[in-house]
Amino acid sequence: MKKTILVIDGSIKIDGNSAFLLRQLLSGKEEECFFVDRKMRFSPCIGCQMCAKTKQCVLNDDMQKVYEMAQTAKRVVIVSPIYFGTVTGFVLDVLSRFQQFFGKEFDLLPKVGKSKQGAVLLSAGGKGGEITHAEKVAKIFCTMLNVEKSHFITSYKTDSIPANEDKEAIEKIEFVRKEWF
Repeated sequence: MKKTILVIDGSIKIDGNSAFLLRQLLSGKEEECFFVDRKMRFSPCIGCQMCAKTKQCVLNDDMQKVYEMAQTAKRVVIVSPIYFGTVTGFVLDVLSRFQQFFGKEFDLLPKVGKSKQGAVLLSAGGKGGEITHAEKVAKIFCTMLNVEKSHFITSYKTDSIPANEDKEAIEKIEFVRKEWF
């Protein structure tokens, strides 16, 4: 089956809140997904700025597969718990490697691939008000990946209400599933 969903999986715990949200969204659709997760081998951007000259990253690693998938994907899913008010370091590392496309955006060149649908799944403990920076980061990523319609689904206050009991988040996921599948 052709992979049509690019998943940037910043989940850290296999049975954590973010992982639950992702499983709910993609249940039964895993074969359609290209997962960017901790199993991949790549470095974050090293700031060499060669992409400004060559229009491509000089690091040759698993991110090459991600760039290819970003060109052809119909949907993008970004999932992350919130740490220190933002997405995980892993998601930031992936984002950093899209610098070559970010520079192109400022040069008014095309964004990455065709127009896509997207979903951003975020979970956070605490009071839940710390999520706005993470949403801004995710919006930047969605813009670079040419996501024209994105759904932001958040499960706040997971210290007291785990994602699997967050009725509002689960309802939003079901809405996206009906729209997508």
